[in-house]
Amino acid sequence: MKLTTKVILGLSTTVVLLVLVLGVIGHFVLGHSFEQLERYYAERNLARAKEAVESRVEAINVKLSDWANWDDTYKFVVDKNEAFKEANLQPSSIANLKLDFMLFYDPSGKLLEARVLADEEHLVESPPAAITDAIRVTGGSAGFEKDGDMRSGLINLGGRTAIFCAKPILTSNAEGPTHGVLMFGEFVDDELRQYVERFTKCPVTMTDLAADGSDFDTADLPLESLANSKDDILVAPALGSPDAVREGWTLVRDVHDSPGLALRLDMPRPIFAQGRATQRYMLFAVSGGCGFCGIILVLFLSRRVLNRVDRLAREVVAAHESLAVRMSDAGPDEIGALASRINEMLSTIEQSQRELNEARVVAESANKAKSEFLSTITHEIRSPMTAVIGYADLLMEPGLSEEQHRDHVSRIRRSGEHLLGVINDILDASKIEAGAMTIESVPCSVRQITDDVRSMVETRAKAAGISLVVDVAQSVPGMIASDPLRLRQLLVNLVANAVKFTKQGSVTIRVDLADESTLRMRVEDTGIGMSPEQVDKLFKPFSQADSSTSRRYGGTGLGLTISRNLARLMGGNISVESRPGEGSIFTATVRFVPCSTAAAVSAAKRTVSLAGMRVLLVDDAEDNRKLLSHFLKGAGADVVLANDGQEALHVIQEEMQRRGTFNAVLMDMQMPVCDGYEATRRARDFGYRGAIIALTAHSIAEERGKCIAAGCDDFLNKPIERCKLCGAVMEWAHRTHKEFAAE
Repeated sequence: MKLTTKVILGLSTTVVLLVLVLGVIGHFVLGHSFEQLERYYAERNLARAKEAVESRVEAINVKLSDWANWDDTYKFVVDKNEAFKEANLQPSSIANLKLDFMLFYDPSGKLLEARVLADEEHLVESPPAAITDAIRVTGGSAGFEKDGDMRSGLINLGGRTAIFCAKPILTSNAEGPTHGVLMFGEFVDDELRQYVERFTKCPVTMTDLAADGSDFDTADLPLESLANSKDDILVAPALGSPDAVREGWTLVRDVHDSPGLALRLDMPRPIFAQGRATQRYMLFAVSGGCGFCGIILVLFLSRRVLNRVDRLAREVVAAHESLAVRMSDAGPDEIGALASRINEMLSTIEQSQRELNEARVVAESANKAKSEFLSTITHEIRSPMTAVIGYADLLMEPGLSEEQHRDHVSRIRRSGEHLLGVINDILDASKIEAGAMTIESVPCSVRQITDDVRSMVETRAKAAGISLVVDVAQSVPGMIASDPLRLRQLLVNLVANAVKFTKQGSVTIRVDLADESTLRMRVEDTGIGMSPEQVDKLFKPFSQADSSTSRRYGGTGLGLTISRNLARLMGGNISVESRPGEGSIFTATVRFVPCSTAAAVSAAKRTVSLAGMRVLLVDDAEDNRKLLSHFLKGAGADVVLANDGQEALHVIQEEMQRRGTFNAVLMDMQMPVCDGYEATRRARDFGYRGAIIALTAHSIAEERGKCIAAGCDDFLNKPIERCKLCGAVMEWAHRTHKEFAAE
C-alpha cells in the first residue's frame, strides 16, 4: 500500500509537475508566438488606418487634377466669368464633389476666389482667414509651375484639421504658364472616421489634435509615447481576457510633420483567443498522460502546434509582400481554420485589388475619352473662328470687288453658323443630361420640314457629288402637332451624318407612318457603313465609331446622341442597320397628334411692322447696339440707346416725367456700372410698368427664372435673330397696350 501510494503519489506528483511545467512553457512560448502574431496584425491594421487617410487625400487629388488642368479654370482665374461660377462654384456642385472648400490663388499667392461650404446649399459669407491663408502657411505659391507640382496632406486651419491638395492651374493639355494655384480640401469630421472604420473593419476613435475644446476624446490618448514610437504606431499591452479588445493608436502628421490626427482602433482578438484555446487543449492532453507519455505528448504538441504557428507567422509575413502567397496549413483544427480564414481574407483582398485595377483602367479610359473630346471641341471651335477672324481681316483690305465682299461675308456667316451649331450641340447635350430639355406641340408641316432639311443639306451633298432624294408618303398628314424645331434638328443631324460618311451614291429620306400617331423617318445612305461594334458606340456621348472619325470627318460626336434623346422625348426612338462598305439605314420614330392647317396658315401670313413704336435698347457692347438698332429701325421703330443700366434708369425716369412710356425696353443683363437685373428691379420699384425684355447669352432654365424674378416680362437668347427680336417687341407692345386700355 505504501509503495502503491508512493507510486500513485509519485505519478500524481509527476503529472502535476508536468502539467505545471508544460503549462508554464505553453503560457510563455505559445503566448509569445501568438502575441507576436497578434501584434503584427494590430500594427498592420493601424498602418491601414493611416493608408485610409492617405487614400482620402489621393481621392481629393484626383478631383483636383481634373479641375486644375482644365481650360475653363485656366480662363476663370483671369476673367472670373460668371458663367463658370454659376456652372461650377455653386454649393451643390462643391457638395457633390464631397469638398468643404475651394480656393483660387493668382501666381503671386493672392486669393482670387474662395468657396467655403456652410452646408450643402449655402456658402460661408466671409471665409475664415485661416482658410484663405492656406497657401501661405504651407510654403507659399513658389514651386507650382508645371503639371506634377503639388502639395497635399493635413493642415491646421484655425484650430481645425483639414485634408487639402494644391496644384498649379494649367490648360487641359497641362501647359502653362501657370495662372495660379487651385486648392481643394475637406475638414476632418465623423465622415472620415466612418471611412477609416470601413477600411479597417474596426471601431475607430478619431482625435483632431488641432482642435481646441473639440468633441473628440483626448483623455486616454498617449500622445507623447505615440509621437516617439516607430512609424507613429503604438499598440497597447495585451490584456488577459480574450473577450477584451486590443487598443492601438496611429498618428497622422500634417504637412509640417507635426501631429495632426490621432486614430485609435479597438481591435478584436481572435488570434489571442485561438492561443488560449490551444493552451487548454495541450494541458488537457498532458493531464490524461503520465511520465514518459507526458514528455512525448509535450514534444508532439510542440511540433504539432508551435511549428505550425511559426510557419503560419512566416507565411503571413510573406503574404504581406505578395498577395499570391497562401497559408499551407489546411488542418481541421483551429490553426487550420485560422489559416483558411487568412487564405479567404487574402483572396478577398486580391479580388478587391483586381477590381481596383479594373476601375482604374475604366477611369483612365474615361479620362482619355474626355481628353479626346476636348481636343475635338477645340478643333471644331478654333477652325471656324480662324475663318471668321481671317475673312474679317480680308474685308478690311482696300480694293475688294463686290463679289469678293459677298464671298468673304458668306464664308464668315457659314463659319459662324458652324460654330453656333457646335455650341448648341454642347448645350443641348447638357440640357438633355440635366433633364431640362422641353418639347413643344404646335402645328407644323412634315413636308415643309423635309424641304427645309433638303435645302440645308443639299449644298453639302452636291459638293460631295452625291444625290439627295426625299420621299414623303401620301399617308402622312398635311399638318401635325409636334415640335418643328426639334423634329428638324433630329432629321438634319441624321441626314448631315449620312452625307458626311457617303463618298458616292445617294442619301434618301423616306417618311411614312408606323401607325396612325407615329411618324417614321428613314435616312438611307450608300456610305462606308459600320460594324456591330461601331454601332454600339454611336449613341454614347462624346464618342464616334472610332477615334479617327473626328480627325477624318470632323464633328463633336454629340449629334446622334442628341437625336436619339430628342426622339425619345417625342415618344419614339432611333435604330440603326448597317454593314461595313454597304451603307447604313437610320430609322427614327416620333409620336404626333393630327391637326388642321388653319393655325399654321394664320401664323405664316403674319408680318411684323414696328412703325410708330418707341423702343429703349440697353447694351454696353457697341457692336450689339448697332446691330439690334439696325434690325429695329429696319422694321420702322424709333430706337433710343443706353450704354448701361444706370443710364437706362435715367432715360426711363425722364420718359415717365413726360407721362410717356416705351413700347418695349430691351435690357442686356450683363453690364458694368449697373447690370440688367438691378436696373430692372429699380425700374419696377419706382413704378415703371412697360414691357421689359431680357437679352442674355445664358440659355439655362435657371437664368430665365432669374430674369423673370427681377421683373422682366420675357427672355431672348443671344445670338438674336431679326424676326424673333421684332416679333417679341410687337407681341409685348400689343399686350401692354391692351392692359393699359383695359384700365
